[in-house]
Amino acid sequence: MDVEGRPLLSTEDSKPLPQTLTKLIKRLRSLTLALLPVEVDPESINDPTSRVITPRVIDAYKRAAGDFVDALPYCLLRARAEFLWDADHNPADYGENLGRGARSHRPTGG
Repeated sequence: MDVEGRPLLSTEDSKPLPQTLTKLIKRLRSLTLALLPVEVDPESINDPTSRVITPRVIDAYKRAAGDFVDALPYCLLRARAEFLWDADHNPADYGENLGRGARSHRPTGG
């Protein structure tokens, strides 16, 4: 495609570097720690009428993403995975990190 036919704003030009994504994941984890400083029942987060996930909270995450809002879903999933890893590897903060990862505890059969 020639220069005249290219769109003025292209998503190809704005792909964030891996280092940028790592920083964004850290920023989102910090924001989550600030928003959920105590243990929260994961069921209350997943509830459609949750008082935890509000439009203001969603807006805070969008603002934290800055120019990389398109990368926000990926970075939130990575931050979630890190909170769940933390829950599995740090028994003292298990409940807090499980809530931050918003995963219900389901015992495995055995």
